[in-house]
Amino acid sequence: MLFELSKEQFKCARPLLPLSNEFVEPKGVIDLNNPGWVFADSLTQPEAAMVWTQGNCGFYLLGKYTIQCAKELNHVIDTIIIPRLVSRKTEYFEFSGVPPVTDMDLENIFKSRKLYSWQQTIYQYNGSNTIPNIVVPHQAKLCDIKDILEINTAENMTFVKNRILNYWESFEAFNAKAYGYCLLIDNIVASLAITGWTAGNVYAISIEVEATYRRRGYAKICASSLLSCYLQKGYVPHWECETDNIASAKLAESFGFVESNNYQVYGFKVNE
Repeated sequence: MLFELSKEQFKCARPLLPLSNEFVEPKGVIDLNNPGWVFADSLTQPEAAMVWTQGNCGFYLLGKYTIQCAKELNHVIDTIIIPRLVSRKTEYFEFSGVPPVTDMDLENIFKSRKLYSWQQTIYQYNGSNTIPNIVVPHQAKLCDIKDILEINTAENMTFVKNRILNYWESFEAFNAKAYGYCLLIDNIVASLAITGWTAGNVYAISIEVEATYRRRGYAKICASSLLSCYLQKGYVPHWECETDNIASAKLAESFGFVESNNYQVYGFKVNE
C-alpha cells in the first residue's frame, strides 16, 4: 500500500536519497525547506517513495519498486495525484528517478502511459572563491530582493512574489532560509536570482528574467551576486538546467561550474 506522508513523517524517506550534493529538490521538500508532497510504501521505514516538488512541479521516484508497488503507484497517480494536478491547472505529470531507480525502471513502471522525455544536466561549482566581478549598467540598480519585498514598490511586484512563492511556502520562509538579488530598472524588476531549493549547505540558483528584458546580460548580474553570497557564506552552489538550454549552460560555465551528471526526465499528459 502507498501512503501520503504528513510533513512530520517526511524525514523517514531521507535515507532513500543519495549522500551526494545532487537532487537538492526532493531533499529540500523532505527537509521541510520547500513545499511538496511525499508518498511512500511505509509510514516509518519506506523502501520506495515518490516526492513532488512545487518549484518545478516534478516528481522524483526513490528506492526500489516491486511490480506490486508500481501497480499501487499508478493507482495513486490516477485516483489522487492527477485530480490534484488538474485542480492546480497542471496539464502534465513529469517525473525522474533517483538512483538506484533507473530509466528502465521508470519506463516499466509507466509502460501504459504515452511518455515524452528530455535530459537535465547538473553542474557542480569548481571555480575559485574569487567573487565574479560583473558591472551593473548605469540605468540599473542591483538590490537585495528582501529589501524589494519590504518596500513593495516595484511596478511588477506580482512577478517577483509569484517567483518566490513558486519555490517557498511563504515570504517568511523565504526570508528565513533563502537569498536573492534583483536588477531594478525604472522601478521594474527586470531580472532576479533566488534560492530555489536548499538542503543542508547546498543552495540552488534559480533565475528569472522579465520577457521584455531578456538577452541583455541581466541574468548574469543577478546570478553573480547570488553566487558571491553563497561563496562568502561557505555554501555549496547548485546549478541545474535542461541539457538543451545552451544559454543557461554557458552562463553556468562562465562562473566556473562544470557538468557533473545528467539524468532523464519523463512526462505524460494527465488527460490521456
